[in-house]
Amino acid sequence: MPESISRQVLGYLTQFSSKASRLGVVGFMALIFSAIALILTIDHTLNAIWRVRTPRSWIKRTVLYWTAMTLGPLVVALGLFLMSTVLSLSADGFSFITAIWRPLLGLFEFALLVACITALYRFIPNTQVASSHAFLGGAGAALALEGARKLLTLYLGKMSTFSIVYGAFATLPILLIWIYTLWVIILIGAVAVSCLPGLLLDNVRKGGGPGWSFQLAVECLRLLYFAQQDNFKGMSLNSMAKQMQVDPLELEEVVEKLIEIDWIGLLDEETKIQVPRYVLITVPQQAQLNQLIALFLLTPSPEIRAVWLRFEGLRLDTLID
Repeated sequence: MPESISRQVLGYLTQFSSKASRLGVVGFMALIFSAIALILTIDHTLNAIWRVRTPRSWIKRTVLYWTAMTLGPLVVALGLFLMSTVLSLSADGFSFITAIWRPLLGLFEFALLVACITALYRFIPNTQVASSHAFLGGAGAALALEGARKLLTLYLGKMSTFSIVYGAFATLPILLIWIYTLWVIILIGAVAVSCLPGLLLDNVRKGGGPGWSFQLAVECLRLLYFAQQDNFKGMSLNSMAKQMQVDPLELEEVVEKLIEIDWIGLLDEETKIQVPRYVLITVPQQAQLNQLIALFLLTPSPEIRAVWLRFEGLRLDTLID
């Protein structure tokens, strides 16, 4: 930001930090409530982008939220320290030192920003997100934020009347504009990362017509059945989507419904990579096909009872063998 505005921001932050120790019980509880509400909103929004339907357990949520509330302020404090260091060196006239340290501190700040956004994409959604995809999204979002910051700085530098009109309150609209811009860029990056597995697949089939979910369910069950016959210990969602040539996010909805009726299950295993793998847990010769039809294709009702009776006695093996 321009020096006149950035010094005002640092002055307000210094005043706030100096008075933070006087915070009473009510103020402290309000601060904790605001922090938890912010983390809950981020958690809910990112999981909605990744179409996650199964939330984490409260134990995992507590650990995740506590980590964010602990590391988040430390990261912010480190960023403010770097910014204040550069400003103090510039004000003291150490032009030579500033010319050396400013690029290094700027590079470190950018790397810190990439790491934070990457961790946000990688660990907040309650689903498997590839580390490489999260890093690409984090780097892209960080570059977009740097570009937005440069544009905002250029705009505020050219608009000299901005500080004249708003005076000491100039930092408030700037703060609101920057917060809005920040989260728009981060959420766009999250959407890009969630769609990246499907975009990287070759010849992805476009469905969406009548019976498309039923077809995906049958193909998924067939893959897991033959994997079981070949003594494979389950298949991951991405590997199934790659073989079926469909978007993993689209297949994930079908997999979750098959888990609800106990036809497939998730292996309970702990590995370093922690890639979830699914297995077939129903017997195709015993599983009634009308249960699958009712879930994905045709809802039973008295008006179509004559048609529904034609599916009686059919088993899953008639479709996957």
